[in-house]
Amino acid sequence: MNFSWASWCGICVAGMDKVENLAEKYRNEVRFCGINVDKSGAIPKAKRIVAEKHLSYPQVMAGLGDRDPLWRQFGNVGSNNFNPPLYVVVNSTGTITYAGDGGTDLSDLERELIRDLRPSKSAGVAHETSE
Repeated sequence: MNFSWASWCGICVAGMDKVENLAEKYRNEVRFCGINVDKSGAIPKAKRIVAEKHLSYPQVMAGLGDRDPLWRQFGNVGSNNFNPPLYVVVNSTGTITYAGDGGTDLSDLERELIRDLRPSKSAGVAHETSE
């Protein structure tokens, strides 16, 4: 799951606590990554936000703003139209199964995470018992 955000995006910063809660809740099943889409001059502010929020998941900060290749690839997925925040769920086969704003209180995002985890849990249990 990746989360594209910017320091100037109030909704992004306000939602980070919820993202952190999901990252903690699913830490053994989902890899979270934050992708900051600020320009280079705003990176110090973005790093302060990450430190203040005590985010446990890795952050990518290239300082390229709207020229960032990750943002250019994912920023227009779904109905996002290059507006952060953008949450993207990529399942274990590399398929994008969700891209959007996460829904109210990130309920859409969590619902998709749970849906994607169900097959993985079954496969993981079978794999663990066969070893």
